[in-house]
Amino acid sequence: MEEKIEGVVVEESAWSLFCHITLPLIVATLLVLYAIFADLSGGALQLTQRAGTVMIVVGAYVSFKDSKGTIRSIPMSSGGVNVYIDTDLWYGKWGFGYVVAGTILSGYGDLIISKLRHLGCFG
Repeated sequence: MEEKIEGVVVEESAWSLFCHITLPLIVATLLVLYAIFADLSGGALQLTQRAGTVMIVVGAYVSFKDSKGTIRSIPMSSGGVNVYIDTDLWYGKWGFGYVVAGTILSGYGDLIISKLRHLGCFG
């Protein structure tokens, strides 16, 4: 995320982006892939639905991180300086996508897995 203050650009550190955006997205993706594989292999725990819920939480967290930058300019009281915040952040779109995909998996994961098993796609 970038903030422009009178020609000065302040960027969020790469470590912060990794810890708050990239790592949660990777962990959630790996969890979903494992859950789908486990359910297709005959697991009775319905892990796909639970992994979908984790995707919703991670997507909401990433979107919340993005929502801190949704205001284009904030008038400052001292000297009338405006703070400009970049609102076109790549991870906001990923967060929204994770919320949508997680909702689908959470609500219909058992039906999707059942249909894939019935079709014989994965054994």
